[in-house]
Amino acid sequence: MNMKMTLMAAVVAFISAGYSPAGAADGIGYGRSQAPAPLEGAWRVSIAPYVCGTDPRQMINAPPVVSYLTFGPSGTLSETTSNPRFDPGQRGPGMGYWYRTGRTQYRAAFEAFILSNNAAYAKGRQRVEQDMVFDTDDDSWSSDARVAFYAGSSPTPVQTPACAFATAVRMY
Repeated sequence: MNMKMTLMAAVVAFISAGYSPAGAADGIGYGRSQAPAPLEGAWRVSIAPYVCGTDPRQMINAPPVVSYLTFGPSGTLSETTSNPRFDPGQRGPGMGYWYRTGRTQYRAAFEAFILSNNAAYAKGRQRVEQDMVFDTDDDSWSSDARVAFYAGSSPTPVQTPACAFATAVRMY
């Protein structure tokens, strides 16, 4: 009888803690709260723009862009870029979020302020949304991104959103 009571107490405690045998068997969770994730850390990202909707990707002849992304715990994201289409001081750093969408897949978005007008962009903000997939290890991934520019606080992009393919390697 004592063993039966102990077993029952263990089952009640297990269920009360929010666990179930079926849930425990599922393995890794995919939400922001499930950490640590292989994506956490600092990354050097090489970016190549392409014409949206082309298959295979029709790459655009543009100067290479390198960005640094830092994915923090609980879904925080910070970014800075070397995009040569921005003069020094014209674009602020990007701030955003990320979350897991699968075992080796993630989604992220960030925005950066465009601080002054130039020939290519109006003062406002840039938004980048991307879907990332880890390659064969936890030290590299690739992504497809959508890039949009907004004037001021307008919710409508000032031009057709652009697309980009990116590859990343972990910074040590």
